[in-house]
Amino acid sequence: MSSTVGDNVGRLRRLRGLTQEQLAEAAGLAGETIQKLEQNKPGSPRMSTLRAVAAALAVPTSVLVGPPVASPAAGAGADDDETAVGLLRRVLTPARGLSGTTVGGVSTDLPTVRELQTSIADIDRIYHGDDYAIALARLPVLISTARTLVDASGGDQRTTGAGQLAQAYQIAGTALIQLRRFDLAYHALSLALDVADESGDELVAASVVTTMCWLLLRQGRFDEAERLALATADAIEPRFSRTDPTRLAVWGWLMLRGSAAAIRDGRADDAREMLTPPVRQRSGSASSYQQTWLFACR
Repeated sequence: MSSTVGDNVGRLRRLRGLTQEQLAEAAGLAGETIQKLEQNKPGSPRMSTLRAVAAALAVPTSVLVGPPVASPAAGAGADDDETAVGLLRRVLTPARGLSGTTVGGVSTDLPTVRELQTSIADIDRIYHGDDYAIALARLPVLISTARTLVDASGGDQRTTGAGQLAQAYQIAGTALIQLRRFDLAYHALSLALDVADESGDELVAASVVTTMCWLLLRQGRFDEAERLALATADAIEPRFSRTDPTRLAVWGWLMLRGSAAAIRDGRADDAREMLTPPVRQRSGSASSYQQTWLFACR
């Protein structure tokens, strides 16, 4: 069954986490207008109304009037997932032309670094609450906003923005893995690695690698996942006598990914060795080093 304009507006509004009143306010329209639109009242809505609603939802007008993305899956929430993936695909794979120009991106105002940090934390919280469709639906705006900051900035602000854009791409890749959209997830994570390199923060890049390893595990590419995890772990290996918790945590996740790959590949001894706490160095007690390593792999 095909969706109407009202159906599309209602689905996108819910994915954005907006009430009808909030959408009406954002679009500069009366609340009754949104209500009638979603109820598919007789009569065609004005194009100016649809443009205002689309702008408030941060989607092209064609998304409202066009057919919904076909959903091969059945069950509750499948249409929402497909709609959200379709919106994210537009941002991850924009239409490209001569000299690398792109069209179809979401127009956003120049954000601040703090605003981006808050948005990333909010979407990460939504994702870990298992609301994958909502997280995916909000990611296009976040990614476009982060891109705007990177493109318009220089110096420290540009490198900081690049690190945040990498995190946004990583969340996108993680959510897409959950929905088994492996090819699109790989593309998102590849974009994350590219901008992580620009940020100059090896821990941001290494964190993205942990998600890439998980993707490889889900695809049954155990040997590649293990080699990638261990090579990256070697590159960022912390000094247990003096290091920061973030480096320990990322390193620990990489060791867990390598161990998971080995056990799936039928090599229990190798997997166990990767989870064995490192040998105590000269200073400090054995128990303190064991606790530090366990913290890294928690």
